[in-house]
Formats: sequence, C-alpha cells, structure tokens
Amino acid sequence: MTDTRRVQIGLLMLESRFPRFKGDIGHPDTFTPPALVKTIRNATPQRVVEDQVTGLVDSFADAAKELEQAGAKLITTSCGFLVLHQKALQAAVTVPLVSSSLLAVPIASEQLRPRGLRPAILTISADNLTQAHLQAAGCPAGTPIGAPEPDSHFCTRILGNCETMDKATARQDVIAAATKLMRNHPNIGALILECTNMPPYASDLAELFDIPILSLPALLPDCQMGLTFAAATCKALAV
Repeated sequence: MTDTRRVQIGLLMLESRFPRFKGDIGHPDTFTPPALVKTIRNATPQRVVEDQVTGLVDSFADAAKELEQAGAKLITTSCGFLVLHQKALQAAVTVPLVSSSLLAVPIASEQLRPRGLRPAILTISADNLTQAHLQAAGCPAGTPIGAPEPDSHFCTRILGNCETMDKATARQDVIAAATKLMRNHPNIGALILECTNMPPYASDLAELFDIPILSLPALLPDCQMGLTFAAATCKALAV
C-alpha cells in the first residue's frame, strides 16, 4: 500500500545515457511515489561536473518551477555538483530544494565533532569539486575528499555519458576509492556520497566500514515524511 503521507519529489535530471542501477537517484524505484522527472536539455554530466553548468542555470531554475507547478513538494537533482547553484535554484521555487548531499556535510561535522570524528566526501571528481562548491554547501575547511581514479570505469562511463557500464567493475572502483579515503583519514565517522550514482554501492560501503553512508536517496525519504534535511541527516547519523 502506498504511504499517502509521503510528499511528491521532483527530480531535476541531467541529460544522461549511462545505466542507472537500483539505488541510483534516477532509478524509477528509488522514491515512493516515483519522482516527477524533468530532464534538462544539454545538461550532460561533462557540462555539469566539468563546466559548472555554464549557460544552463536558468534552464534548471525553469525546470524546478515546472516541477513545483506539477505538484512536487520537495525538489532535488541528479548531480551533487549543482550545489554551486543551490541559492539560485531554491530562489526559483517556494518548496524545499535540496541540490546535493554535500549540504549534509556541515550538519554531520557538528554532530560528529564531540566524538572526535568528521565526515568525508566521496565524489566522482575531486579535481572538479572546487572550493566554490564546498563553500556553497558550507563544508568545513579540510573536509577529507576522495574519488575514483579519473580513468576508472565508473568515472569514464558516467562522465563520458556512455550507454553501457559494468556494475561489478563500477562497484570495485567506488569501493577502492572509499578504502583509500578511509585509510588516509582514520577519524572519519560518516561518508557523504556526493555522486548520486554511487548509492547502489552504499550497502557494500556500510558493511565494509561500519559507518553511516549518507546520500540523497538515503536522506530524502525522511524529508518526504516531514523532516527537514538537517533533521534527516541527524537521524541517519544516529543509526
């Protein structure tokens, strides 16, 4: 039975061709009820991640308005790099808009600090995740950041917007990046998945490292039930 208390999510989707496995924010079974989707023309992964959405911010804002008009009560995106334009996108609509899981980083930092721990970020591209992105999210200086190798299967298939991707190989790329990040920073108390294509591997990461793994697909269902994004983040950290 569908839980009628869940508010409708609207999803600003990149124009992508790569496979979206179960758990990915763009998979049709990720949210209940299924998200209302608006795909932004020409918003390829390369243009959003590497080119900082140049020339497309108004298109994303207009799409957000359309989603709100269609009944969305909570709007999100399919790429965490859109946090760079969080303020502009939120200003376009009256409903809450959560552009990126990176917005959980400052909340997690406050929650973990009393235990001598801190969150870390796992992104699809450490080179393209600039200080401007981190400042837009409110991330504390020195937050550990890791990513799969730029020439890895995971990165090249997604950023290259390829039509095929081997899930097992992509999984190993994500696990290898997380393992290196955890090894280099032993005081990590939570892992924030910037990339919305990484959640299919979240259960593997949680089992390996025994820490909370935070992502938009993990946090937004609680927001659908009435929690603020901050409260949903705190709830996830308390598990």
